Amino acid sequence: MLNQFGNLENILENAEQIEKPSIRKSIMESKDRLQKNYQIIKLTDRAEIPFMLEELKCNGERLKTNDVLVDIGLK
Repeated sequence: MLNQFGNLENILENAEQIEKPSIRKSIMESKDRLQKNYQIIKLTDRAEIPFMLEELKCNGERLKTNDVLVDIGLK
């Protein structure tokens, strides 16, 4: 839905266009809760990020779960 609508605000404004009926209904019934939760968890641009966003782009290479776990120190 983010790919289709771009952000939560657009999803909520265009909920009637969501193809899957169960998701459309859930979003329309939960609009107030979704907006409140978004405000609670929203990230701001005031926090410094220790890397460049370009570094997060996927290059199409498939990663193995074990390699990711090792890289983040969980294995």
